[in-house]
Amino acid sequence: MNAPTTIDIRETLRQASEDEVWAKGHIVPGTDPAILRKDDYGWWIRRSELNNGSSQQGWCVGLILPAHLGGRNVARNMRPLNMSNVNASDWMEDIKIRA
Repeated sequence: MNAPTTIDIRETLRQASEDEVWAKGHIVPGTDPAILRKDDYGWWIRRSELNNGSSQQGWCVGLILPAHLGGRNVARNMRPLNMSNVNASDWMEDIKIRA
């Protein structure tokens, strides 16, 4: 099985802005949504930590439906993911839930 596909934000910005992807992060009451949010799996992400794999709150742009399953590099198929979730093994179950 292949892991979820992530893409470099420089490529992403051609089709969807970083703001659009960040806006899909979950707002947590009591925090500044411009700085901190949570990804779909409940992991914290910090806006300034984009593509920072050495940060616990680092995040990247992930595809909801991976490219090898027909997913496209368009805003509606993108979401912010904590770097810890990039290689998660439960992504197939997530796709089934969303389908």
